[in-house]
Amino acid sequence: MSKRDAREKSENPFAEDFSGGGENPATQNANDFEAPGERPRKKACRSESAEAKRPSKKGSKTAKAKRSPSKKKKSSVSRFFKKLGKQIKRLFNDVVEWASRSRRNKIIAISSASAAALLIVGGIVLAILGAGGDTKPKMQLELVEEEVAANYSFVDASEYAGTLLETTEDAGVEYLEETLFVGDSNMARMVMYGLLDYSNVIGIESMGIQGVTSVKSVYFSGYDEPVTIPTAISLMKPRRIIFNFGTNNLLGTSTEDFIESYNAALAAIEEAYPYSDIIIMAIHPLGQNRSNTALTQSQVDDYNLALINYARDAGYPFLDTAEVLKDEDGWLKEKFAYSDGIHLTSEALQTVLSYARTHAHIVEDARPQPIGSVPTQVAPPARETEADFDPALVASAAQSIFTSNGFTLASGHSGTATVNWSWVWPTEGAEGGTEETVAQNLYSSYLASYPGVTSGQVLISYSTSGSEYVFSVQVYPAAAAHTHSYTYTSNNNGTHNAVCANTDGACTVKTITNEACTYGSFTTNGTTCSRTCTMCGYVDTHASVAGAFTVDVAATETTAGSQHWLCQHSLTGGGLCGAKYTEAIPATGATHTHSYTWVDNGNGTHTGTCTGAGTCDAQTVTEDHTWGAWTDSGDGTNHSRTCSKCGASETAAHSFSGGSCSVCAAAEPVVVVTDPPAS
Repeated sequence: MSKRDAREKSENPFAEDFSGGGENPATQNANDFEAPGERPRKKACRSESAEAKRPSKKGSKTAKAKRSPSKKKKSSVSRFFKKLGKQIKRLFNDVVEWASRSRRNKIIAISSASAAALLIVGGIVLAILGAGGDTKPKMQLELVEEEVAANYSFVDASEYAGTLLETTEDAGVEYLEETLFVGDSNMARMVMYGLLDYSNVIGIESMGIQGVTSVKSVYFSGYDEPVTIPTAISLMKPRRIIFNFGTNNLLGTSTEDFIESYNAALAAIEEAYPYSDIIIMAIHPLGQNRSNTALTQSQVDDYNLALINYARDAGYPFLDTAEVLKDEDGWLKEKFAYSDGIHLTSEALQTVLSYARTHAHIVEDARPQPIGSVPTQVAPPARETEADFDPALVASAAQSIFTSNGFTLASGHSGTATVNWSWVWPTEGAEGGTEETVAQNLYSSYLASYPGVTSGQVLISYSTSGSEYVFSVQVYPAAAAHTHSYTYTSNNNGTHNAVCANTDGACTVKTITNEACTYGSFTTNGTTCSRTCTMCGYVDTHASVAGAFTVDVAATETTAGSQHWLCQHSLTGGGLCGAKYTEAIPATGATHTHSYTWVDNGNGTHTGTCTGAGTCDAQTVTEDHTWGAWTDSGDGTNHSRTCSKCGASETAAHSFSGGSCSVCAAAEPVVVVTDPPAS
């Protein structure tokens, strides 16, 4: 927030909405709040699943059941005085702003502001009386429809199901009334712009996440001193909390340290008041043209990626408001960026509130009943109004003036500067609060010196030399049309980083960090499946899960066929790998019957040669004879046998025993003995 913004807020005693937050005894102090009873439940990160807590896409019956009956319309008199009070309030702010620009105006401003204050108080009193004593006007926030950038990409929503809040029916202003927005200066702007009041916002200027647990920064009516944010939450007893810190940590805090402090902050809040449902909100994007270029969008994206991973692991829902705040190139939309390119406009915060209503997270109200008294949060004490002159504010305001008149900021520039111009402003008499006027003088002097150079890339810097502030203005030719030429480096985890090496113009996305890999299709070797990132070459591999074979080409007797299966591995986010594995089917061959021609080898064996049709798997076979039975040769002496395959034969002598051959059973011949002739 610029010093002017801080001054406007600190000098405006009516920045706090005149709405009560419950009973507020004047004697109550920070230690008098009602002690919480026994915890009725634990957070989702400890016991219940985040999925069970998510509302359905069709809205939440709980949200409708909890909505209170509509209040009667206020009378026309009440509405008249309410509007009158707002007009007088604006008049008062204008008077204070005018007074801040010069010490000479203060005497007049004091009497004017006092009169305005009396009129405001009178108008508010009459408005309250006309409203029947209702001290907290019902919110009248219109629902804003905002489209998501076509190429917006933060994370794969399917990987964060149950964590990333999806679209629901409009939960209405009742949802916001039951919600406490806790964060830094952008949350504080919800009150400054009149969108919410202090009963629904804890917004601390310039606070980083590390200050949540220790810095006493929240003020309550009737309390002697401020309290920390966890203590303030225990006093205010909200049904739910939308938590948003991070912008003030972008310089000098690593992502790991940021998440560690974030976890400590939420743990302290749950310890102080364990009954509120906590929602983590994304850090908003930065403007492409911003006063502090040391803050980078890549760091914001790193923080947000770490936050949603933390939310998933710890069981907190995540509200991705960045998707309606970013433009097509990933920067904060121009209409949503305050002049410094860092803070949000009223329109941006209205869009954030509408997004919260249409991405509602409604679970059972776990707070002990009855809620009991809630003290009234008030604005912090006014800061010193006499700020020192700040040349940095002059340079920032001058950049805004130049860019609103046809120039672009030289976030990167090419060529030789067409203008190198210096302009001085005396340090003596330079007053805080006049920076924008000085910036306008600088621009007017520039036009007088270079009337023909009204476009290009402008770079404005400053230094102090003796009794003068020296402002330097450099103008470079308009940036050439730029085509990204990225060099990708794999992180070996499914993401990669990219750096644009093309210098033909100002690169709006010079570096990309932790971008998800873009893969081709899976292929398989039958054992593992793999796919390769088309940008960085990272190979994603997993084990194949074979499906059933499908025959593509049937095999024949003489030709091979083919068949395939598809990998059944389940992918993250749903679906199957589907990688195709193909293998051959051998030819079947013809049906074959052996037809052997046998030849006696003369050594007790014979050899057969197959002459059958078709492919023979045993063309030649050598084996022992296959003998038939022994038969009598009929010569009374021998018997013989023949091979049944080749016809070879062999002969052997009878072996008589008991009157017959023991081998062939031939009868033993009878020998007739005759008497010798008589002598």
